[in-house]
Amino acid sequence: MTETTHLTQLAKHLFAQRNHVNPNSDFAVSIQSIEQAIRVQQKMAELNGHVTGWKCLVPQANDQLIVAPILQAAERGQLCSIIPAIKDEQALALIEPEIAFILGQDIEPYRHYSHDEIDAAISATHMALELIQNRFSRDSQPSYLQKLADGLSNQGVYIVPANT
Repeated sequence: MTETTHLTQLAKHLFAQRNHVNPNSDFAVSIQSIEQAIRVQQKMAELNGHVTGWKCLVPQANDQLIVAPILQAAERGQLCSIIPAIKDEQALALIEPEIAFILGQDIEPYRHYSHDEIDAAISATHMALELIQNRFSRDSQPSYLQKLADGLSNQGVYIVPANT
C-alpha cells in the first residue's frame, strides 16, 4: 500500500472513533512526521465535509505544533449535539474554556501580521467551550504525532452567545 492509502485508512479509523465510548486506537499505521499528521487531519476534514474553525496556539518551544481543525460546532448560543456528555454513566467528553476569535475576513496563510492587522481581522470575541474527547484506548500511550493526527482530542466547540 502507498503512504497516501495508509494515511487515508488511518483518517477513516480515527474519524470513526469520534462516536465510540471505548475507542479502539490499535491501528497498525504509525505517523512519522508533522506533515503526515497534518495530512491525516486534512483527510478527516474531507470525511466530515466541513471545517468550522481551528484550534491553534503559537508554536511551542519544543517545535510541537498545536493546530487542529474543529470539525463540528454548535451554532452560537444553541445546544451542542455533537456527542452526549454522558452515556451509560460514563463521561464521553470533557470541556475546556477557551476564547473564540471570529474573523470577519479571510487571512492569508504563512504571512506575518502586525498586531493592528490581527485586531482588524477579528470581528467578534466570544467565550467558548472546547469539547474534548480521548479517542485512544485507555491502555495506549499515543505519541504527540498520533495525537496531532487525531486533532488533539478536539471534538467540537460551543460558542457562547455574545450577550452572556
